[in-house]
Amino acid sequence: MYPRFLVLLPALSLSVAAISAADVIDASLRLRYNFDAAPVANVIVDSSPSGTHPGQNQNAVWIATEGNRSGVMDFSALGQDRITVPAIPALNSPQGTIAFWIKTPGGSGAGEYAAMLMDRRTTRGDVITLTDEGTLFVQARESGQNVNVITGSALVNDNQWHHIAYVYDQSAAGSISLYVDGVLDASQPNLGAWSWPATQPLEIGSSHDTFWRVFDGLMDDFLIYNRELTASEITALAAGNPVTGSSLVLRLNFDAAPTSMWLLIRAVRIIRERMRAQAGCLQTERTAA
Repeated sequence: MYPRFLVLLPALSLSVAAISAADVIDASLRLRYNFDAAPVANVIVDSSPSGTHPGQNQNAVWIATEGNRSGVMDFSALGQDRITVPAIPALNSPQGTIAFWIKTPGGSGAGEYAAMLMDRRTTRGDVITLTDEGTLFVQARESGQNVNVITGSALVNDNQWHHIAYVYDQSAAGSISLYVDGVLDASQPNLGAWSWPATQPLEIGSSHDTFWRVFDGLMDDFLIYNRELTASEITALAAGNPVTGSSLVLRLNFDAAPTSMWLLIRAVRIIRERMRAQAGCLQTERTAA
């Protein structure tokens, strides 16, 4: 758990990113937050073809570059850093794909289990989380009963960038599959049909439910599609070629700098980096002892 400096930022607005020749253009792109432009009135603009699903940022800090990625969001476990997408019909598809990049050293904050990556669940719905051991964990429910619980095997808490893809079919005969870096990590059939809670917002980075820990790390290029992407399309996503048709309901790729509070954000980033380095040194000392 890292020391925390809270900064309330205006949300980041977005524009449609350039489409490469390798991108698949179809009707499944439903939402896309790519963070290409300066925030306006604390609103994150949806840059999918429909462009009608804005979100809101709470405390997560925008960073211009991190490694080989441009424009990312920094979430801290010491606060309730979160991006919230209002409940909208476009997010209720019974089949779909949710994909994003994360970079995290792991760690544990407040809460009882697993850091929240994406939450859209009440007595029904699902969560995508990161366990303390560094693997993915999902727990789909319907009417308060578990219908599909999966723990992956790939470790993603090594403080390196990893691509995550969650592919689902909510029917009784459907399944959930998890991909890490374009490779299938785990897949399991449903025990019964399930659905998204139609009036529940989608939360990224932390949850309204305090059972779950807050994600501590970086996230980039958050995408939601209203269909199950194929294995080859997921491989393309992990290679940096997103499927950018109208089935993409949301994308956050954090590419551009906010025009306000930039110097303060840079200072907070430097402080965070130094304290994370110190926390790593302390952890190494404890392990050696």
